[in-house]
Amino acid sequence: GRPQPGATVHHLGHQYTTDATGWALVPEASGPSTQVRATWGSLASEQESVELRGENPRISLELLPGATLQGIVTDESDAPLPDVKAYVFGAFTTDAEGKFVTGPIRPGHQNISLRHPRCGYRFFERELKVGENQLPFKMLCKPNFTGTVTDASGAPVSRAELSISYLGPREGDRLDTDFTSN
Repeated sequence: GRPQPGATVHHLGHQYTTDATGWALVPEASGPSTQVRATWGSLASEQESVELRGENPRISLELLPGATLQGIVTDESDAPLPDVKAYVFGAFTTDAEGKFVTGPIRPGHQNISLRHPRCGYRFFERELKVGENQLPFKMLCKPNFTGTVTDASGAPVSRAELSISYLGPREGDRLDTDFTSN
């Protein structure tokens, strides 16, 4: 193909725009090798490994029709999960409705990881097709308890021993835990 001015080159969380001749300089590249990819409109390149031998190594990235991922993340009760970090060729955060949208990425097999403060990490493998891909993701979250232990007069009690049992929404969902309060 021909050089593409205005394309975005992605490298280690940074973005660089190609100049009028289709070239971009990536100044932070260091070490024996690094990974780069490019996007332009709805087109995306494969992520390529660049060997960093010599001065200013050059690489050509082929832009082909890309895929976008429109994800919706819910918890075990199908409630939307806001503030989930979704990682797939970049980091995206879910909105109040549990939704996130990626920019163009290469279609095919993708590894997607999700992270939420209450739900921990969850890893998914999905096959993405050219164009828009609307996919659901479900995270199983730990119950979150806060409160104060008080005596009969209402005074806080420290170092109280607590035992909590949680019966989840489905048969077999159970959490038993014991701990000592502060």
